[in-house]
Amino acid sequence: MAGGSGIDYDVVTDDVLHEEGASLLSPYRCIVTGTHPEYHSVQMLDGIDAWLGTGGRLVYLGGNGFYWRAATHDAHPGVIEVRRGEAGTRCFEMPAGERHNQFDGEFGGLWRSNGRPPQSLVGVGFVAEGFDSCHWYERTDASFDPRAAFIFEGTNKEDRIGDFGVLGGAAGLELDAADPTLGTPAHALVLARSAGYSNVYLVTVEEMMSTHPSVDGSTTRWFERSWCFLKRHPGEPCFRPAPLHGLRRSLISGTATTSRGSPAMSFVDSLIRRRSLDRTSKRLSSG
Repeated sequence: MAGGSGIDYDVVTDDVLHEEGASLLSPYRCIVTGTHPEYHSVQMLDGIDAWLGTGGRLVYLGGNGFYWRAATHDAHPGVIEVRRGEAGTRCFEMPAGERHNQFDGEFGGLWRSNGRPPQSLVGVGFVAEGFDSCHWYERTDASFDPRAAFIFEGTNKEDRIGDFGVLGGAAGLELDAADPTLGTPAHALVLARSAGYSNVYLVTVEEMMSTHPSVDGSTTRWFERSWCFLKRHPGEPCFRPAPLHGLRRSLISGTATTSRGSPAMSFVDSLIRRRSLDRTSKRLSSG
């Protein structure tokens, strides 16, 4: 994406971010995540959060991100400890009494269970998944707000965004959503939404107090996925546009277009060039 746009970039891996934190990120104006940044240590989250507090700009291009807590140990480099507990979409569960990490002694499991849900960092968090179909995004009225309208230059209100690709669209597989009760700021702008999922899409277990057969992608507004644009600290924006496979299918392809022919690539290109990397651009206000 960046290389095709003529933007110089460096690649930062999780292990180096864990070791160096905010000092590693400090030379950079903008960081862009991959499509599935699911596992993070406290050092990684602290580093990102501290860097954002200095005015850094974050473009979160993934889904199911910042979900599980991970721990490491200096004596065992390359070994990552993840203890899945009583919540979360998981392939195993630790027995009672074994849900605290051995490496650092802290409670494992979801970052949400540790008081740091992804919504508090990037505005959205994992809420549902399904694998039978994917859908597109449609702009909301908030997308015309002067703080974010530049992202959609060259498109119209009725344009579908990402209505092609794997299983039919950019929004699918593992889906994130904004939730003020979990930390999405009140001033966050929901720029676009997707909907129309089938009953194959189900809500994650931590989102429900009790299961019910009528709660699925065909019956509830839980499954309206959103693009989120927000300011977490004075001055810096965070942009979160797509679920798990959206970046690969709707944004990085040089030939990707919306249904009316506007390059989907222009969204991220405009964002990075005109705000995230522009040192002279005006700071976002929360109003």
